[in-house]
Amino acid sequence: MNLYRDLAIRILEDYKESRRQELGRSPVSALRRLGLRVKVFESSIYQTSDCSCDGVFLDDLNAIGYRPTPGSRRERFTLLHEFGHYAIRSNIDVLSELHDIDDDGGQQAEERVCDSLAGLLLIPDTRLDAVLNGSRPLAGHVAELHKESYGSMEACAVRLSERLPSFGYVMIANPKSKTVRFASASPTTPYRLRRGTVLRDSHPIWRAKSVGRHRGQGSITWPSGQTRTLWFDAASYEHEVHAVFTESRYWPGSGLSVLDGGTRPARKAAYSGTCPHCSSHTWGYSLHDACGELWCRSCKKCACGTPSKREPETKTCIQCGLSKRTNLFPDDGTRCVDCP
Repeated sequence: MNLYRDLAIRILEDYKESRRQELGRSPVSALRRLGLRVKVFESSIYQTSDCSCDGVFLDDLNAIGYRPTPGSRRERFTLLHEFGHYAIRSNIDVLSELHDIDDDGGQQAEERVCDSLAGLLLIPDTRLDAVLNGSRPLAGHVAELHKESYGSMEACAVRLSERLPSFGYVMIANPKSKTVRFASASPTTPYRLRRGTVLRDSHPIWRAKSVGRHRGQGSITWPSGQTRTLWFDAASYEHEVHAVFTESRYWPGSGLSVLDGGTRPARKAAYSGTCPHCSSHTWGYSLHDACGELWCRSCKKCACGTPSKREPETKTCIQCGLSKRTNLFPDDGTRCVDCP
């Protein structure tokens, strides 16, 4: 199940097929026909860390602003992503569901729905199925899908990530700046990887730039400094490196693969980082689904402030005055088992 894609499909059901096709072919004219103002911004002043595009939807003005990308389809994805924000606000049922998804009022979920909506308009299922031809996504499919559709590289990454079978990302990376230009999470990945995330110079995916294609294991790092090791398939395309990261390797282990064997999960990795609340160094083997960060071992909170549910509940004994686990209080009483 892909909740974000399902919500995007429900939104698009409010528009006729002819309108959806026009949005995919000529976004600017189609948006203006819908009564939206479309304005070019020469800088990314309106871009935020939450929004995955170089654009903005101005709800009070019923307008979309975007940064143009001459000679690239990227602005198509930007425009349709921002249209997604408008369309969500026109669908009360979907807007209500988004508000109930997580603790941030559905803001992160809304971004992912907008990504899915833009991807669906630019790349229909029939085109995606033809490119994959029954296989699962690989790095080379990003450029192939780009050639066979109206979609930008970002839209291609979004559509391919919807077919990932497990935790992972489809990534477009910049070898020059050693950063993530765009990454789309799989349906089972609860948190996103931000634009501009640094991939160190020694990261193994950069080898694809010199040899054309490379496979192996590599880490991804979230803003807190916490990391996770995943399998990857990377391919060089013009000035970019495209990569598929996944916790399960579904490609064969011969040829370009640096590991032998068939499909198997990446080895378990410990996460580490600095707590944003108390600045303590912390580590662990699991993350909070809502924000993708660790629970601190000192203050017992994750990055979004949620207390750890892994810590046992305690209460204070009225006899000895010590704080102990609740299961040490017979019949849920006020005295612990150690006190008469």
